[in-house]
Amino acid sequence: MKKIFLFILVAIIPLSILAHSAFCDGFKVGYKNGYCYGDNFCIAPIPPICPIPHIGENSYADGYNRGFLEGLNDR
Repeated sequence: MKKIFLFILVAIIPLSILAHSAFCDGFKVGYKNGYCYGDNFCIAPIPPICPIPHIGENSYADGYNRGFLEGLNDR
């Protein structure tokens, strides 16, 4: 029983980490672009810590869209 649990744990964790990293990469770029949207001479700030993706948000584009909106709101 312990071996099955360990196998499942080892198989699932790397997949979730990879999905989270793509989301976070998109979030960082989107935040910077959203913060500087419409300002040609803007210096992009350091983006905040990447949020936990919602269910179904796992791609770079999902992270970018969410980061862009947060960057616009923070400006």
